Amino acid sequence: MTSEEKIPYSRGLWIFMGYFATRWIVAASTILWLDQFRGLSSDKVSLATAYTGILGEILAAGAAWLLVRHYCRSQMSVEGGVSIGLFPISIRQSAVSVLAGVALAAVIIALSVTFPSGSRAAGSAVDAYTMHGRALLYSWMIAGVAVAPFAEELLFRGVVFSIVSSHFNTFVGAVASVALFMAVHVPQVMHYWTSAMAVFMLGAMCAFVRAKGMPLWAAVILHGTYNAVLSVWTMIR
Repeated sequence: MTSEEKIPYSRGLWIFMGYFATRWIVAASTILWLDQFRGLSSDKVSLATAYTGILGEILAAGAAWLLVRHYCRSQMSVEGGVSIGLFPISIRQSAVSVLAGVALAAVIIALSVTFPSGSRAAGSAVDAYTMHGRALLYSWMIAGVAVAPFAEELLFRGVVFSIVSSHFNTFVGAVASVALFMAVHVPQVMHYWTSAMAVFMLGAMCAFVRAKGMPLWAAVILHGTYNAVLSVWTMIR
């Protein structure tokens, strides 16, 4: 592989820094803003924190997208060099991605029912978004089904996979994308073994999609479908 085909690691570093810096700035701004209203009830503080968490995810996803457009423009198509994967997706690929997301969610639900953790830790995070009415609930679902999958797949199966693959091969790129994906989801991974299995299987399936040469949008759709099914399951159980 020639040096022209390799994507500099520094590009990925800047993209990740932009994403997490945006999340941090929104979180810090929220803390400073709430500090001006110390008389607020705990419910209102919880509501404000939940909304700003969603806002932070949206803004961070936008920042990551702009940085990818800036640093990886030459790697966006399948023609020449290493592809970031942002090329059109076919109807067949979309359908396969949806089915894969549903199937994976079904497997994880079956595992969680068969081997319950006996803890409410996982449910408490959902409760924060369901106890304040439909507006927050729908906002949480939209962020979980559309925004978070887009941002995470752009970072891990787009940036990490492509950069590492350009220096080594697709297998190493896939492993790196899954490892970093699990590292970012440490709270879930450490919760219970089924949670760790869920994060690993999701990352592995999305990495497999990219390793097979499918567009990044296939991984985004798979991830979003998976989140959608689990969100519905969590609310109706």
